[in-house]
Amino acid sequence: MKEGRVTYPDVAKLIPTGNHAEILDFLFARGLLTRECYESEILCPACGSSSLKDKYTCLSCHSSRIETGEMIEHYSCGNVDFEVKFIKEEELRCPKCRKELKLIGTDYRRIEKLFRCNDCGKASSIPGIAHVCQNCGTVTTPEKTRLHILYEYRINEEKRTEIDFLAGTYSPLIEFLEKKGFKIESPAFVKGKSGIEHPFDITAEVGGNRTLLDVRTDKESVSETEVMTFFAKIMDVAYWEAILIAVPRASEYARRLTRQYKISLVEGGNVDEILVSIAARYLDRPAAPPSWAGERALVSQAHVGNRMQATTVGVTDANGR
Repeated sequence: MKEGRVTYPDVAKLIPTGNHAEILDFLFARGLLTRECYESEILCPACGSSSLKDKYTCLSCHSSRIETGEMIEHYSCGNVDFEVKFIKEEELRCPKCRKELKLIGTDYRRIEKLFRCNDCGKASSIPGIAHVCQNCGTVTTPEKTRLHILYEYRINEEKRTEIDFLAGTYSPLIEFLEKKGFKIESPAFVKGKSGIEHPFDITAEVGGNRTLLDVRTDKESVSETEVMTFFAKIMDVAYWEAILIAVPRASEYARRLTRQYKISLVEGGNVDEILVSIAARYLDRPAAPPSWAGERALVSQAHVGNRMQATTVGVTDANGR
């Protein structure tokens, strides 16, 4: 925690730019990380800052002009006030009626610590609490603040092989794309027409044309589920090329779906095979204006037994194919 902000120094060393919390959430959603609740923080409802200062307030009038301390009740006159106000030299004397208090339980009683308002005079055993944002000055109450859970992330050891492969793939792939003149974001969050932000492993943009890439791995073959998940995202966003990289390969049904959905499929067991495939088959072709995926394809899906069949209606790409 630093200056009202949560930081992840280890992530910053590896990925200098970008929203590190979003990156960690993205990797967690991919199953590459595990997480546990570290602690909760309260955020300002106006600006989202966690730099808040607490102050006690009166439960009755909400004034912050309150005092606290042990109190005494004088039975004879009914005066209730802070004990310090009864002390006169070495004796207790009521500040209201000036009588000396001698016997506890007979003349007076001590009251547990109370909070008393200097404006309305009311006292209570607990104060109200107000949060003052040190960033924007907003004053709010616990009922109106936002509670945000902070997580501690760890590498998912069950995915260690996949993580090692991806770690060795992303850097060469991004370097290759940058040499081709693409502007890279990785990971990237692309806002669709629906208003939802969709996560992608990489977005590569040049000349206003955006290519979307996701990398999916499996011990045997990447399933059709990954293809449908990818398709559901690209339907909502503007792009020119959508590339799904399947490591080491895609299943036969997944291949058929990529053809139906007009998704470019790259398969390879190592980074060299992937780079050769991308260079030869996709990224050397001329660029074309971006298009809305949602307007390119209308897909109706029907379950047959336990298997989903997809029928593509009126599918065209930016070249009219």
